[in-house]
Amino acid sequence: MPYPPGQPWPGYGPPAAPPPGGPRGRGRVWLVIGLVAALIVVVGAGGGGAYWWWTGGPSEGGILLEGDGAQIANKIFASDPNAKGDGSDQQLLDAAAVGETVVAVGVEYGSNFSRPLFLVSEDAGKTWQLATVTAADGGDVPLDEHPSYVVASENGWLAVGGVGYDNAVWTSRDGRTWMRQSDASARAFGDNDRVSDIAPTASGFVAVGYTYPGDDYSSRRPVLWRSGDGVSWQRTGTGRLNLPDKDVPDSFDRIAARGNSVLVTGRLPDSEDAAWLSADGGGTWRRVSVPEDENLSSLGAVAATGEGFLLLKRGYGDDLKRYAAVLSSADGRRWTELGRIDAPSAGTGSGWSELVAGDGGYAVVLGAGYDQGSTLFTSQDGRSWRPAGTLPATGSVVSRAGLAIAGTNTVVAGSQPGGGDDDPVLAVAAGGGDAARVNLRTVPDLIHSDHSLADLATAGGTTLAVGSTNANPAIWASDSRARWARADVPAAESEADARESLTTVANGERGWLAAGSAYRSGVSTRPLVLVSEDGRTWQSVGSDEAFRKEEETPLMPYGAAAGPAGYVVVGMDTAEDYAYESAVAWYSSDLRTWRRSSGAGLTGSESEGRRMSDVTAGPFGFVAVGGAEDPMAPEGTNGRPAVWTSPDGAEWSMRAPPLPKGVESAGLDLVASKGNTIVAMGAAEPTDATPDPGGSTGSTSTSTFAYVSADGGKTWAPAPAPGVGSGGGSRQGAEESFVTDVVPSAGGFTAVGAVGSSGGQDVVLWSSPDGRSWEGQQPEGVGLSGPGEQMITGVTPIGEELVGVGYTADHRQQYSTLWRTELP
Repeated sequence: MPYPPGQPWPGYGPPAAPPPGGPRGRGRVWLVIGLVAALIVVVGAGGGGAYWWWTGGPSEGGILLEGDGAQIANKIFASDPNAKGDGSDQQLLDAAAVGETVVAVGVEYGSNFSRPLFLVSEDAGKTWQLATVTAADGGDVPLDEHPSYVVASENGWLAVGGVGYDNAVWTSRDGRTWMRQSDASARAFGDNDRVSDIAPTASGFVAVGYTYPGDDYSSRRPVLWRSGDGVSWQRTGTGRLNLPDKDVPDSFDRIAARGNSVLVTGRLPDSEDAAWLSADGGGTWRRVSVPEDENLSSLGAVAATGEGFLLLKRGYGDDLKRYAAVLSSADGRRWTELGRIDAPSAGTGSGWSELVAGDGGYAVVLGAGYDQGSTLFTSQDGRSWRPAGTLPATGSVVSRAGLAIAGTNTVVAGSQPGGGDDDPVLAVAAGGGDAARVNLRTVPDLIHSDHSLADLATAGGTTLAVGSTNANPAIWASDSRARWARADVPAAESEADARESLTTVANGERGWLAAGSAYRSGVSTRPLVLVSEDGRTWQSVGSDEAFRKEEETPLMPYGAAAGPAGYVVVGMDTAEDYAYESAVAWYSSDLRTWRRSSGAGLTGSESEGRRMSDVTAGPFGFVAVGGAEDPMAPEGTNGRPAVWTSPDGAEWSMRAPPLPKGVESAGLDLVASKGNTIVAMGAAEPTDATPDPGGSTGSTSTSTFAYVSADGGKTWAPAPAPGVGSGGGSRQGAEESFVTDVVPSAGGFTAVGAVGSSGGQDVVLWSSPDGRSWEGQQPEGVGLSGPGEQMITGVTPIGEELVGVGYTADHRQQYSTLWRTELP
């Protein structure tokens, strides 16, 4: 089952370009499809069997852990006991406080999805717990989105994401219980908008950031958003900010507000920092002059106080020692130096800074750049400053920090590398003393070990499950389906902070093949390819010359297959500077010697990006599916389905089936074959899709489409695709369903997927005798239906049964699942 496990873009800089050939859903290759009429039969799936069973009470978040259905399988597919870290990235990105209530927000990234983090303390940072998060519509809290910024005022709390295309808004009255607002609240944040900072005002809230057209990240322009209640937002683009042409910055970076006086900073196209002031809550603006000093090179953080505004400028003294000047202004127009922070180990012009003021004093965090340390400074009057420690303790590293003053305590929230992943950091400087780290391992449900089950395959009485644990590749083998054993997988070959995951597995005459990718900071660094004779002892061939490239751009395997001609791995190769993408394939006849395939239809160009998403093998040789851009179609609607054929995997020929009726952009993602019959499925953007009314670019709905070939890939005909109608199931009226895997089975073909939206999805199972008509059913029970997100990511037929692996999760907890049921 093809599945590129790329991390959600964290919101710093431009997102990776989506693959050509059609829309994708939240970083997954799984098909996001609109509702298509189909017969739905609600059934109770068989849940018993010889697997181990791990029981536990229903989770606080509401997901089902007891009853019929799938099995909770965290002990079956256990984490690596020898791993140095948990493998998930937990990042705290911002903090805010009112009185002694302080909230830190962020995200946990895993292989399956990301989830929002809201940590709350009611005793000025001494003890912490996860806040309660609900959805405004009473449904499930979506996953794969997270807050990047949080602010507090006497009138309430607000948190927003940083990336427009995946943004959300959360509000709270007390910081303890948060409500994720409806999608309508975030429509003012367009797909290409980025939020840089937020602040409370006397009349509500103001957020600032930037936007850019299309993929042209260099043409950034400032954007401002205003809201009276944090729920309804009004977007003000560059043209309505009434800024003189010479004063239009690339972006608004920082913001502070005192009443309805709002101060923002940004950077002009010539790289000069500047500041602007609004006296009416962000309606009109004027540029303000900040004292010039040849040693003070850049503006840093800003903050509001009871007396006015504070602003940091960073630079070097005459002796070349680094320092930061704290500037003060009563009205935001006239500035004087209030104090100076000597920071010889931190605070260069390339680093970041945070500044906060409260009843308990003042605090500054200065960073020296990525992975180079940070230091906390505190002050009672803003004039004299003392270092309160390197964060979170001597010898540790914090990358970006949130800063808040709760009572007389200063609270710092951030993250640091540890054991190959990012760990959350909270440090508290009590009463003006030095910062002490909080033990976050004691906070229930905060930290989860990475655990991913992506694909299954069966051959010769052996069943393999592949995925990852603790950010390392993992494979489990079973002979009887009653007990599973972890296979011997070679140690990671990537950088210490890289994530490695297997996403596809196949078997042939010479043994087993598994493939995936190594990732660093959410970007693929190299292919991961493993081979085995028996499925239990594995060797890596990913370092073979065929899988190497000179450019440090993604080279990603998506699918693998084995047939009479040998073995094939397919995927995507990204050109230098991310200019375009090409389809890529590798082949081997014996699993030992690998070569890169060739063919005129593989290499892309700046106007014709291409990718292979999946591959199948049979008497016809190999057939791969994916997408190719049409250079004659308008940008944004130029994705086209593509099919490649090869007798032996060495040389490929491409053909482009016509777009289905009513579709303007599409790509193929899944393929399966039985004999000479081949079924391919993909995601499409209908011609009648409309953008969200509030966004600058908006988003569109998607639907499914499918093709069938009865002659081994020579000719293709459109076919109805699996879909969910309104005839039953626990998610009636849900907006989306999608397919995660399709396999040949005794009765023809079987597909599995889900219906619902992020955070609230139930499993759907389809069957077809020939790939041309599909009948669906929605099984019920643990890991299949109910509150939260249920997903079966890979399936394989074993005799008259279907075995699947996946997960069940909500915004607080997550568990791996193992499912066995009769073939439909």
